[in-house]
Amino acid sequence: MADRQTWILEQFALKLAEVAGSMLGSETKAELTEAAAEPPEDALVWEQGFDVGDGCRVVVAASEASWEKIGGEALKAAGVDELDRDSVRGTYLELLSQALSGVASEIGSLLGRNISAVDGREIPAGAGQVSRVLQLVLNGEPVTLQAGVAAKLVSLLAAADESAAPVADEGSRPDAAEREEAVDGTRTLDLLLDVELPVSVSFGRASVPLKDVLKLTSGSIVELNRGVSDPVELIVNNCVIARGEVVVVEGNYGVRIQQIVSARERLRTLS
Repeated sequence: MADRQTWILEQFALKLAEVAGSMLGSETKAELTEAAAEPPEDALVWEQGFDVGDGCRVVVAASEASWEKIGGEALKAAGVDELDRDSVRGTYLELLSQALSGVASEIGSLLGRNISAVDGREIPAGAGQVSRVLQLVLNGEPVTLQAGVAAKLVSLLAAADESAAPVADEGSRPDAAEREEAVDGTRTLDLLLDVELPVSVSFGRASVPLKDVLKLTSGSIVELNRGVSDPVELIVNNCVIARGEVVVVEGNYGVRIQQIVSARERLRTLS
């Protein structure tokens, strides 16, 4: 079983680097380093929940110097010369929110269903437990953050890793009654084969702040969480059943199936 706490923090580091790089217009790197100490007293500590259950949270702490550096660099890259504290702070929190929304998407991919970042809030410096230091490099200068994952979220993902359908005993054989039930089940299934189900294709998803949604106009571009070379999802009755590549068939879009989703993952999609 993978260390899901480290996995979540690695996903956060990756998403934070992506969002910061997008704002700065340059390549940005982030990586986990040593174990974290207690956040400084002046730290801005953000606790982010996810809609997978109460207590499933990620905590991110940034010293005043760190969040001022991140927010300030982002505003400068946007052409803002006069920086005030509230704008810098708000820009940092917006960047953090986008990164954590990306983490929610990765958690959703693991669980096979849509997951959103919810109930984000600022908490006192001593209230949130952090476990690792994250170093973000902005324009060649390192900026240090601290992050941690609630045990409940780690346990949830670890349980998803370990859960599996029971394997039948190879020595067991169905008796006559069981075989008869199987035949009846097949007849019942035959009655369902002509039922029509809605089929759709998902190119990707995105979490966009409401203020940005209100700015959307004809010609606006919304960046999705899937690369151009990544497979699209084939969804039947709200359940992902396959993934593949987009093709054109006689002037119409189509999907060439490359992977059939396992029954276990399909069940998670429906939950």
